[in-house]
Amino acid sequence: MLRLNCFISVSAEHRAEVLEAARRLTAASLLQDGCIAYDVFESATRPTVLMIVKHGAIRQLSTPTRLPMSSSAK
Repeated sequence: MLRLNCFISVSAEHRAEVLEAARRLTAASLLQDGCIAYDVFESATRPTVLMIVKHGAIRQLSTPTRLPMSSSAK
């Protein structure tokens, strides 16, 4: 199981906009394969802090995955 906590510091003037974007992100993330839970929380003590929490299944690869290198990295 994977658990990811992401804290977001947002100014009061952008708080409503960021919270709405986080709600849309939550709705989309819940549709992803392996997503067990996903939610956004507001701090009760700091009004400029939001937290996104994701719980998901960890998928194991059956074979190693190798990413192609760019031509400049070769």
